[in-house]
Formats: sequence, structure tokens, C-alpha cells
Amino acid sequence: MVSETHMPPGWRLAAFGECAVLVRDTVSPTNLGDMPYVGLEHVGEGTLSLASSGVATEVTSTKSRFISNDVLFGKLRPYLRKVARARFDGICSTDIWVVRPTEGVDAGYLFHVMASQKFVDAATRGSEGTKMPRAKWDLVSRIRLSLPPLEEQRCITTMLDSIDDAIERTDEVIAAIEQLKDSLLHELLTRGVPGWHTEWKEARGLGTVPASWDVVQLGDVADVVMGQSPPGKTVSGWSGGNCGDGGLPFIQGNAEFGAKYPSPIKWCSRPLKVARCGDILISLRAPVGETSRVDRTLGIGRGLAAIHFTGVAEAFGWHALNQAKRAFDRIAQGSTFEAIGSNELRSLPILLPPLAEHCAIAATLDSIDATLERAREERTALRSLKTSTADALLTGRLRTALGRWSMPNVP
Repeated sequence: MVSETHMPPGWRLAAFGECAVLVRDTVSPTNLGDMPYVGLEHVGEGTLSLASSGVATEVTSTKSRFISNDVLFGKLRPYLRKVARARFDGICSTDIWVVRPTEGVDAGYLFHVMASQKFVDAATRGSEGTKMPRAKWDLVSRIRLSLPPLEEQRCITTMLDSIDDAIERTDEVIAAIEQLKDSLLHELLTRGVPGWHTEWKEARGLGTVPASWDVVQLGDVADVVMGQSPPGKTVSGWSGGNCGDGGLPFIQGNAEFGAKYPSPIKWCSRPLKVARCGDILISLRAPVGETSRVDRTLGIGRGLAAIHFTGVAEAFGWHALNQAKRAFDRIAQGSTFEAIGSNELRSLPILLPPLAEHCAIAATLDSIDATLERAREERTALRSLKTSTADALLTGRLRTALGRWSMPNVP
């Protein structure tokens, strides 16, 4: 990871196989009761942590046994960077390597090495298989890495763990805000602003709602443009800028929805249907009901529709569509995949408060969205800090000494 010429004093180059062993302790989950089970689906993609876990009674085939502090590395499609440090004893899928440090190597340091993008990239380059590539241990074990003295390994681990702890706390904040938003979204859009109502009525299929609210259909308060696929010869790859032929950036489905706005990767010279800035895109195919605001004029394919609210404030319409995802789940249909058509979309029921209240509801939910966006931006910044700091610490470009930071004089 650094050249031997610029190796910091006391450090040495070592093959990964000198620093770690692949644990090959397999076991049948039968009679293991509620022992924790970790499958690839439980390991976050790029989050470097476990999102959840199962139990041994849920699986039947042979599994690998691990203990607390082992490193769990997803060898299937290693580019997904499914890496986690075990915090308990358990069993895992055989598509997950169980890796343990050798003598003189700190377990936390080993985890941060294996979680680094450089290590993941090296494991990916040495993988075999086209559709389902798997990392090869005999190749990974030859990766050369920079190995500091044990005391410095522990200092590095402490520093990187502190960033991981900050990321974990931010994840918890984000989860709490998302839970609050889900609760308020349902409460405000079905029961109204607390204290504003004393009279109620039954709305068919929607339950008890404020008496002053109307029940309308989406087509009554918005223009709906159903996407349409253009001729294939008019669509090409796009990396930004203007292609110079009078066309537009083009998206076919929700795969190109970003955190806030779409991120198109194709260009269409003659789009048949268009979404304009300020519209809301909605996915018509699984997962039905996913939404994205539009920040520029786009060509849209048949997997999407563009919604332009005319009878309500756009901000309220945005939140109403997000609340309606439950309804989309009920009306989605299709033999090959779930989908909704024009009639189902236009007839979607919308609960419509008077103008003053729907503006107040939108303002409350917009405030929560802004808080959520700031928390997500903080998490992105922390993850970027972790990546750059890990690279510097694991190569010796950034030094530690008993918990103090220093920059070496390396060209």
C-alpha cells in the first residue's frame, strides 16, 4: 500500500496471508436453536456494519462458525463491500469469509484493512465468475499491505473506530427522524393538524377524516403525463452536457432516482414524453410509487409518469404522493411484475384539506425533510472522512503516536 522506500520506521510490508487466517469451522445449524445467523442480506452494502441478523432455526444448510471480533467479508460480489466486525458469536453463510488475525495483528486493525476500498478493489480484481463473481482466498492472501507495530495498530484502530462510532450515531439519528416522519406523514395527512378539528366523517376506504376535508382523485388536482418509450435508435449514453442534437436527458425508471433529484445516464434525441422542472416523477413499476422531484426538463420512458399539481401546492402534493405509497401497494398489478396504469394512477384518492391547513401540513413535513437531509449530508461527510483518514493511516502517510496525530515527511 506504500512503497518500501517510504515505509515509516518500524513498519514492514507483509502479505495479507501472514496477517490473517481464513477460519474453516463449518457446522450444521440443526439443534443450534436461536444462535445468531448472518447472511449476506444482513450485511450493509458499504456501511461496514450488520443491518440485522437472523437465527439458526431459519436456515438448514452448512454454515460457518464465527466468534466475536472476527471479520466477516462477503466473498460473493466483493465489490459490494459487505464487510463487518462480529460483535457476538454465531454462524454465517458460506459466502461470507470468517477471517481472524494472526499473532501480532490487532483485530480492529485487520477489520479496517479489509474494509478499505483498496483492499476491496484488490479482492474484486482477483475474483472469478461472470454473473456471480467470488473472491479467491489464495489470491487475496498475496495482497501486500503496510503493517505497523502492534501499539500503533491499536492507535489507528481507536481513531478509525471513533469515526465509525460517529457514523453509527448519525445512522441512529437518521432512523429516528425517518420514523418520526413516517408517523407524522400518516397522522397529518389523515387526521390533520392536531387541535384544528372537532368534527369528523367517514371516507370510503380511507377511514375517519376531518369533516372539512374533501376526497378528490389525483387526476382532479394534477396533470398526469404517462411516460412512453422512444425508438431505441434515439437513445444513447450520456455523461452530462448537451449532446447538440436538440434532445433531452432521458430516464426510463426509478433506478436513476437520486437522493433528491434524478441522475440520468442516457440522452434521447426525440423524446415522446417530457417531465418539466417542478414536476414529480412517480414509478409505475416495482417498486411502485417511488417518487423524485424534477430539477430540469427530462424525457421519460414508460416506467414513469410526471405529475404536475395544479389544484394544490406542490409541496403538499409531494407529501400526499409519498403517503399514497400504501395505496399503490394495494392497486399494483401485473403477472410478470407489479405495475400500475394510467387509470389507477389518475383515480388515486387524495385527502384534500383547505388551503391554509394543507400549507401548514406541508411546512411541517418540509421542516422534517430538511432536518433529515442535513443528517444525511453529515453522514456522507463522515463516510468521506473515514475513507480518506483510513487510507492515510493504513499507509503511514498519517502517523499516530500514543493517540496523537502527526504527518510524516514522505514525498
